[in-house]
Amino acid sequence: MSDILKIEDLVIQYDTDSGCVHALNGLSLTLREGETLGLVGETGAGKTTLARSIMGLIQCPPGKIVSGKILYRGEDLLTMKEKHRQSIRGKEISMIFQDPMTSLNPVTTVGDQIAEAVMAHEKIGKKQAWEKALEMLETVGISRERASDYPHQFSGGMKQRVIIAIALVLNPKILLADEPTTALDVTVQAQILGLIRRLQKETGTSVIFISHDMGVISQMADRVAVMYAGQLVEYADGEKIFTEPEHPYTQGLQAAI
Repeated sequence: MSDILKIEDLVIQYDTDSGCVHALNGLSLTLREGETLGLVGETGAGKTTLARSIMGLIQCPPGKIVSGKILYRGEDLLTMKEKHRQSIRGKEISMIFQDPMTSLNPVTTVGDQIAEAVMAHEKIGKKQAWEKALEMLETVGISRERASDYPHQFSGGMKQRVIIAIALVLNPKILLADEPTTALDVTVQAQILGLIRRLQKETGTSVIFISHDMGVISQMADRVAVMYAGQLVEYADGEKIFTEPEHPYTQGLQAAI
């Protein structure tokens, strides 16, 4: 199984009024074709910073990528031209953001928001893009009749399904799922996790699944990277992490389940 993404010695910091915050300190990891890599750690460990750096969404200032490489199929995302990176963002590397309540445009129908993602990357007309949006809604378990509804007409779990539809409509090679079930109740959470697993199996997408919940990670991940204070403290196959955790911080996370 070959590597689709390699992160090498990534250092990211934020300049704040109270001083320099080192969000990532020389972080290195790999993502293989078709696998799910679980990224786990407490709030502030640097998980979202890592995902946003892969997407090219670190706001500068205050954020700054000091050094390192993010290699997607051998190309460094950090040094390529912005136009090339924009063609990759959303089409080949996509992201499910944490909060579905704030990730959707409240004044645009969900169908139009999915179709907009299609038209941004594919040279097709609005009618074809709309048909793709309808198909994708059905794929994530929402009736196509609801494509003309607005986000406020959906529950939290249904909004998250719309976010997943937007993220996957272009069949990306990599999906970054940043705490996609945090705001959902347990029953809906199980449905969303099952949906992501099913769609990954159908499309072969590689997934980085970010969570602070070891229980969720245990259901999703082939390999697990444990982060603490911007660094990797443990990095191993999922089964080994859960049966023989070596680092005291990993053991503490296990004990908190």
